[in-house]
Amino acid sequence: MTQPIAVSNELPCTDMLKHRLRHVLSWIMMSVVLSFSSTSCQQDNDIIALYLNSDQVHTQCIWDKAPHCAFTDLIEYNSRLYCCFREAKAHIPERIEDHGVIRLLESSDGEHWHDCGTIRESEYDLRDPKLSVTPDNRLMLMYGRYLKDTPEEPYPWTAVKFLTDDEIERGRINNSNIRNINIEDNPRLSNYWLWRIKWVDGTAYGVAYKTDQLPLLVKSTDGINYTIVTVLEAMGNEADIEPLPDGNMLMVKGGGYQANPWGLYDMQGNIAEWTRSDYLPYPYNEKAQGNGTEKVVRGGSWTDHPKTSTAYYRKSYLPWQKVHNVGFRVIIED
Repeated sequence: MTQPIAVSNELPCTDMLKHRLRHVLSWIMMSVVLSFSSTSCQQDNDIIALYLNSDQVHTQCIWDKAPHCAFTDLIEYNSRLYCCFREAKAHIPERIEDHGVIRLLESSDGEHWHDCGTIRESEYDLRDPKLSVTPDNRLMLMYGRYLKDTPEEPYPWTAVKFLTDDEIERGRINNSNIRNINIEDNPRLSNYWLWRIKWVDGTAYGVAYKTDQLPLLVKSTDGINYTIVTVLEAMGNEADIEPLPDGNMLMVKGGGYQANPWGLYDMQGNIAEWTRSDYLPYPYNEKAQGNGTEKVVRGGSWTDHPKTSTAYYRKSYLPWQKVHNVGFRVIIED
């Protein structure tokens, strides 16, 4: 049982909320990565402790009242923290009465959490809630609807709810003011899943996807009505975008940045690369080659953070492994 876990730095009170938000956001997502094994909050805490220095952070289970609590998101809004997640009996429910609901928690300090209630739709299994703050300072909740073995005809997949001031003040959400997103006024696009959005200069950007179809980069000024920016020439799902200080986003066309000293473009990120080097401890000894069982992978991929998408950062895999974000780049000379 994977549960939402709050993690925070021990810092002075003046900076506590800001730093808690950053660390809770980073590590609360780990509760999703930890999979859906039947673990308790204490077991989840023990697993996270393997990755963290206990002198720097502490973990706290903030909700464990259902067998399945996962797909977590967190945001700061008006100096308070809001955490949303899917709550259900299982990852894939077998019965309609076991469909997932969206639960929202609120905290003023990252330590004490208040239950703000749930959103539920009896005909749908609700999934992957995401929070954002609109340019006009409204708290926006977006989530997906899922039906097992659903026919191909269109149905509203992604829903949006703007939390009202009354709901915020009372700390109780309800099923009012739920809207279906609209892409290009085209009913055939209503079963694309818009997984997450990012607001950039007053415009929401996100990637909408559908099984066996190329994903769409879409944008909106109201969070409900979207237009297609472009069709992305790569299969993928549950994609995100990240704005960069130079005005680009992490989904950047090839050759968008300056070439490296060897005249090669876009060598960092995108896809991590196999090397022929054995993964051996430093200091590196070329004579020891052939004694390792794993090969070095460098360069980072679309799933890695910037600090790991570098030539000097290395990972290792067994050479027979098929790794979804590791491969080769092909150089074509004129």
